[in-house]
Amino acid sequence: MGYIIKLSKNVEARVPNNTQNNDLEAGKEQLNLNRTRYYTGLELDTDTQAQARWERTPKYTLYMKVINSFTSSIYKKPPQYVLPLSEEELSNVDLLGNSINEYTSQIPHQVLKQGYCATIIDYSDIQKKPYLLFIEPEQFVSFQVKHDNGYPELSQFIYTVMEESQDPEDEFNLVLTKVHYVWDTVLVEEKNETINQVRVRKYIRITTEPDKSVFDRNKDTTTQSDELLSTEYLIANGKSLQTLPIIIHGKDTNNFTIEKSVLQDVSDLNIDLILRVVDQIEVLHLTALPTPYIIGADPNDPDIPKTIGSSKLWVIADPDATVGLLEFNGKSFEAHQKYIDDLLQIMAVSGAQILKRQGVSRETATSVLIRTGQETAIITSIVKNISSQITEILKIYTAWLGKPIDNIEYKLNSDFISVDMEPNAQIALVRSWLDGAISHPSMFKKMKQGELIDSDKSFEEEMEDIKKFPPPFPAKEKDAEIAEDMAKLDASLTPEPTSNNNQNTPPKQTGSNLETGNSVKNTEVKN
Repeated sequence: MGYIIKLSKNVEARVPNNTQNNDLEAGKEQLNLNRTRYYTGLELDTDTQAQARWERTPKYTLYMKVINSFTSSIYKKPPQYVLPLSEEELSNVDLLGNSINEYTSQIPHQVLKQGYCATIIDYSDIQKKPYLLFIEPEQFVSFQVKHDNGYPELSQFIYTVMEESQDPEDEFNLVLTKVHYVWDTVLVEEKNETINQVRVRKYIRITTEPDKSVFDRNKDTTTQSDELLSTEYLIANGKSLQTLPIIIHGKDTNNFTIEKSVLQDVSDLNIDLILRVVDQIEVLHLTALPTPYIIGADPNDPDIPKTIGSSKLWVIADPDATVGLLEFNGKSFEAHQKYIDDLLQIMAVSGAQILKRQGVSRETATSVLIRTGQETAIITSIVKNISSQITEILKIYTAWLGKPIDNIEYKLNSDFISVDMEPNAQIALVRSWLDGAISHPSMFKKMKQGELIDSDKSFEEEMEDIKKFPPPFPAKEKDAEIAEDMAKLDASLTPEPTSNNNQNTPPKQTGSNLETGNSVKNTEVKN
């Protein structure tokens, strides 16, 4: 029997969570197929009864709604980046037609869903260019980390792929073969110097059928082994590559381990919710219709009615017999419903709450940002760390294209809060600009933060659009309109006279100038 590449213990430990999350993402059909992972039925149930009960239960897959909500929040504003690359060089970064932004959108989705994924920067000899290869959590097999240089770095990374090939015996059939790719670093002699060099080996899984001449019905003699198919040593820009061009994505900036998602508790609660709904649906199934009963009559009497309905007449000769209906009183159902409501509340606190949009009618924009910023602190940290990981990927990718890597930066949006700028704040901001307290670019930046201007629009683009599309009235009329608005604003902020002796005492004001609508001339407004 040949050598078999196996899952490492840390990867194997993540499989149950990954499988559960994938089932929740796939939805009802996949959950029904994998029922025994989550539900075995009642004590006296047959397997058929348990399966029927599970299948008639609605599947509320709320976990993926939370994940998708987070991902859409991250990409509600496009990523910001500084790269010495043309749009063409960023248009097909994975040789699958995806742009850099389309490629990176997979990363936060998987990190939030499963906790980790990976990117490999590889080189295509056919296309003569580097490309990004996305490794999903389910493809992970094993990885090793070394500390030879005083800091952690990957020394081996193994992943699996199911590759298609043409069936030699049937032109209309494709054969799926399990292939393992092993990336590692080995010491080699190069120009009288011993250096690390990146090696890529490809193993193909071979299944050997039993020998029919010695076939033993009581023993399975089928064997599998992973056979070496090819070996390559990577060269980039004419030089041997010495470190693995692989980034493992996760919640930490430098990720050399794999952990469950920070939202995994929401997934577990989602399964608990489905199980409780199974019990609730069973209660409804058993008690949906009332059951008639007769007490004090001979059960063998042929005249005793066996059916119920508007067209059925009951005639019972025994005057002492009692007739009634067994009805569900609702207490058990209420207990199930309360438990389900509690689960939903816990899920909200665990994950969905940090996506909830809060009203700002009685709060200032600043207080909303502070409070909600605290609620989203964990997810914001993860997004910033993923941005750092993507930046490292792009440095390698850019270097392989022969471009300078200084000042490369890639930032995903980490502002999950949408707080529109109030009308009074808009007027005060314009007035601060007109009074010379802030510059035009500073006002523009504040308007972008207040979501009055698209987040991906530059100051120069906005000025160009103003020239192309001027206001439909003369500037003097606009100045008069602004002056009128200022007067109304000042009037609204002037306190009403009171009958006490403190009429000359100015009203107490709280908040910043922009929050109260006041402006102080020559006072710097920080960006």
